[in-house]
Amino acid sequence: MTQRIAAALWGMPTMFVFVGCGLFFTVLLRFLQIRGVGEMIRTVTGREKNGSRGQVSPFQSMCTALAASIGTGNIVGVCAALSAGGPGAVFWMCVSAFFGEATAYAENALGVLYRQTDADGIVRGGAMYTMQNGLQDLIGQTNARRMGKMYAFLTVGAALGMGNAVQINTAAAALHDAFGVPMLLTGVLCAFLLSFLLYKGRTAVAKTAERLVPFSCIVFFIACFAVIVKQYQQIPGVCRDILHGAFGFQSIGGGFSANVLRQGVITGFRRGIFSNEAGLGTSVAVHAAAEGGTPHEQGLRSMAEVFFDTVLMCSLTAVCVLCVPQASSVPPTQMFVYALQSLFGNAAGRIVAVALSLFAVSTLIGWSFFGRESSHFVFGKRGDIPFCILFCAVVCLGSRMSFSTVWHISDMMNALLAFPNLLSLFLLCEKVMQIGKTSIVIDKFKK
Repeated sequence: MTQRIAAALWGMPTMFVFVGCGLFFTVLLRFLQIRGVGEMIRTVTGREKNGSRGQVSPFQSMCTALAASIGTGNIVGVCAALSAGGPGAVFWMCVSAFFGEATAYAENALGVLYRQTDADGIVRGGAMYTMQNGLQDLIGQTNARRMGKMYAFLTVGAALGMGNAVQINTAAAALHDAFGVPMLLTGVLCAFLLSFLLYKGRTAVAKTAERLVPFSCIVFFIACFAVIVKQYQQIPGVCRDILHGAFGFQSIGGGFSANVLRQGVITGFRRGIFSNEAGLGTSVAVHAAAEGGTPHEQGLRSMAEVFFDTVLMCSLTAVCVLCVPQASSVPPTQMFVYALQSLFGNAAGRIVAVALSLFAVSTLIGWSFFGRESSHFVFGKRGDIPFCILFCAVVCLGSRMSFSTVWHISDMMNALLAFPNLLSLFLLCEKVMQIGKTSIVIDKFKK
């Protein structure tokens, strides 16, 4: 039942809504993904100060958002996309990310614009604050508050499911199969780590993400690049297969197939959305907490996240697999291991287990931030401790349980998160356009 509902919610209409939203804001922002590349690089790599008490720096906010989006799906999910949609899915995954960058800019720029400072002097924000503070003149204060609370409740559920139970179960299973580590032990250790970070506060969460995400990505990049360099002769063929599959041409014989085209488009778009989470609004909470970050700057950083997560990370996984002959013919769960075995031999399984575990832990850290901020929005300070206890308890329990049902429920929650978030973006599109226009004027003034 839950599987059918999740499949219906993530059907073609939802895909069109996501892509349509990205296309709308791409035009509205005058193709900022292209003309703003230089400014985005300067913003991401520029110097900044560390966050003060209770706040995070802009770079830490970016790492925390990446920590949540870079998960086990960047490996297993991409391999499943190749299995279902063929090599052409990689192309449409990148197209989805291109439009997703504009959506990410819009939701995060609005999140910074409508953030607020609480009684303790801590800056808080998120898609729920955008709805509450930005929509009250359009739909009424009461309805705006209810819409924000509904979104926050769904975010807490997604944090406990897709952002917690699913991730820890994947990590625990990988470490058990590769090293014989008891699954419960993995859960207990991760729960202890999360409890310490949550006790220390969101600044500690952000600082940990700032260190863990770059390290995890470097390990992943080295492994993938090593395989690709060894299989460099396969690269022209891989590029040809990706382009042929993207436009419906079968790699053997070159004949056009409408089914190949349809599967590539649907699978690529869906994988791209699942990977970078642009349109779900989850990353807004951490971007709004960034000290000193303007709406435009945080919007640019969120664009960089989408590019890094999907265009770089997911594409790298796909190319690594496609460069190794016969890797695409094995089950999706074994594709990446098979590819790495071409270089690392029997150690490939352990390398993948470490990579999956690092990504899973980073996702836990990122979603703990999102979930706690959402819980705080609904319950205030009295909800902080209960959420932290519940989150850590799910980490322990999740390491030993089977979560096929949780996957489907999490998919449902993710889709339900998107609807109020995308609606608020359309209703506040004039504000997004004003932020974009202001940035153009400021940029010309600087020159």
